[in-house]
Amino acid sequence: MHNIFKIFQKKRNQTIILNPVHHDTRLDNEVLRIIYPFNFAFFLLLSSKYSIQDDRIMPIGMMRKCLSLFNVFYAGALSLFFIYFYIVTNDFSKSSIIMSIIHVSGTVTFSMGLTLIIVVNIVFENYNIQLIKMIQFINRGIDFSRSVKSFIIYNWVFVIFVFSIDLFTYIFFMVTYYMDVLGIVTLWARLMFISYDINRVYAIRIITLLRKYLDEWNKNVSQVNNEDGTRFMKLLEVYENILESFKLYKTIFQELVSIFNELNVYLL
Repeated sequence: MHNIFKIFQKKRNQTIILNPVHHDTRLDNEVLRIIYPFNFAFFLLLSSKYSIQDDRIMPIGMMRKCLSLFNVFYAGALSLFFIYFYIVTNDFSKSSIIMSIIHVSGTVTFSMGLTLIIVVNIVFENYNIQLIKMIQFINRGIDFSRSVKSFIIYNWVFVIFVFSIDLFTYIFFMVTYYMDVLGIVTLWARLMFISYDINRVYAIRIITLLRKYLDEWNKNVSQVNNEDGTRFMKLLEVYENILESFKLYKTIFQELVSIFNELNVYLL
């Protein structure tokens, strides 16, 4: 547990050195359309990684952070109460013990996941913003127009699919087992767990986008004339930003996995 707090403290106190080209907070329309499906979902689930206002990316306001933290405490408290109620009232002689273990452990896992996502979003807030700015710089230096439309469509498809499946699962479980006041009250807490799955899809789509940029960069480099020094230097700068984006991605999402695994070891 001590190592977890050391990671948070180190990242919180670390200063990000921004490239001058990344100081501009205004986002291009293409980049806005790429991240909008996830930003919209995170906004609804009170787990935003950044705020988009007037086409500008900026840190989340204090009110949103407080709401996110309140949501974590609310969902966590209801989950603990639900587990207690489930264990006390369930007749294990008539039900599957394995299913009960899966249900309880799943609730604990999603509660931990939601808590870590919110905390990491706050601690790594500048990293998340910087990553989007670097993606914009890369997008400006590479012609991604042929693939961007399908990429955006798939972003919407994945977000809607995950949201729908999770929503259906939680409502089905509530109607089947706990169609009462407790089930309705805890449904909100369980809906917040959708952030856990959306966050995983977001991570996958970001790394997919960076790989697509790298593929496009290879194509662009192969087409550059040896005498076009300006274009070559521009592509070199884009390549450096792609590498830095991969490093930043690793910092944001791999740390989350590391903390989650260490917390599991500590608790278990």
